[in-house]
Amino acid sequence: MMGDSLIYFNNEDIQKVVIEGYSDDDNELMLENLKVWIEKADIPKGNPTELQKKTTANSNKLNLG
Repeated sequence: MMGDSLIYFNNEDIQKVVIEGYSDDDNELMLENLKVWIEKADIPKGNPTELQKKTTANSNKLNLG
């Protein structure tokens, strides 16, 4: 959680959970809604490794130019 925002991650991208933190019925409902929406959405799943490569490449271009 950052300020009043929540961040959700792909389960397979989480190596280890140190502390789960506070969870309530609203969070469980949000997770279920996200699961249903993701199954219906026509949006490709994000890939953090590819995003990191692109971000690093773009950063290097900015530093060179």
